[in-house]
Amino acid sequence: MNHVIIVHLTVHGIIIIFCVLTLAALFIAKYCKLKRLYLAANTYSITDPLTGLLNRRTLFQTLEAEIQRARRYKHNTQIMFIDVDDFKNFNDLYGHKTGDNVLIMVAEILKSCVRKYDTAARFAGDEFMLILPETSLEFSVKVAERIMEKIKKLELGDDIKISASIGICQVDIFNDVDPFEAADAAMYAAKNKGKGQIAISRPDDRIIR
Repeated sequence: MNHVIIVHLTVHGIIIIFCVLTLAALFIAKYCKLKRLYLAANTYSITDPLTGLLNRRTLFQTLEAEIQRARRYKHNTQIMFIDVDDFKNFNDLYGHKTGDNVLIMVAEILKSCVRKYDTAARFAGDEFMLILPETSLEFSVKVAERIMEKIKKLELGDDIKISASIGICQVDIFNDVDPFEAADAAMYAAKNKGKGQIAISRPDDRIIR
């Protein structure tokens, strides 16, 4: 009789353990799914869906933080504004699908040219920005030159050529002048020089190259 009871209790215990393990597995699976959904939603909220770069909202949050950090610790930080030349005409001529492919390729070039603690973002349309903290102006110019050369070498077929104009501004650690506006002004100066150029601006909008 005792033997039968022991067997009965053992089987009953196994059933309980099986049920507990099953519930635990279901809970873990549910948790992992929710975590994946949360991470996907979080990633989507901070990145541009086409290029995978940071989006405009996250860019400005990062930009403000880096400007304040540069001024607080007196670090040289460079702001780079990149604009694909004549992109509207390119879209009209070759179609938006081809245009989107160009933006994706430009984004990949930017990712390949920055360090892990730099920031690469899509500002709007065919405009991109880089934030290069603790970086010299000379180094940022080399980065810009590398970006321009890679963009010029993009293989788009049918002898399609594309270029970009780049404006650079170093964060002024001694005043509150907006380096974003200065970098933007430098980018337009680069376009006015003939496109496919680099221009450097001081925070007072004075172009020095």
